[in-house]
Amino acid sequence: MEPAQYQRILLPLDSSRRAEATIPHALANARAHGCAVHLVQVVDPVEARGPMEDVAERIRQYAQPPEVNAVLGAWAEAADEYLASVAADLRAAGVTEVTTNVVQGSPYEVLLEEIDARDCDLVIIATHGRSGLGRAVMGSVADHLIRNAETAVLVIRPEPEDD
Repeated sequence: MEPAQYQRILLPLDSSRRAEATIPHALANARAHGCAVHLVQVVDPVEARGPMEDVAERIRQYAQPPEVNAVLGAWAEAADEYLASVAADLRAAGVTEVTTNVVQGSPYEVLLEEIDARDCDLVIIATHGRSGLGRAVMGSVADHLIRNAETAVLVIRPEPEDD
């Protein structure tokens, strides 16, 4: 049996420490296989995830549509800067091909589209650690990818964060 030879890794990030726990795994795979890494952050105007959840809740409660667009634009700009920083770190660590993309939409749809558009053969994603009712109510992007992506999905469960 031949070991898998990956060429393109999709690494979804949301600026959280949980998601960043996937970076060492992407780096190790990129070095081992000489593959490209595509970083993506999804700006979901409907259901905020990660550290921007409080901001998104305030948007939903108080903002009018032009204000929502301005805030989402600022959020996307911050995401661009964040991904550029991660990309620079990966390049400094020896990954020769790193691309980034910030996309508005549902993570469930956007990530499947990114896999196809970038022809990724490995996705490395963090799980949020919810189980049972929490996962049933909130959903799981990692679970959705496992069930629907036509590529390998490596799910990383990071250490619990201190509250």
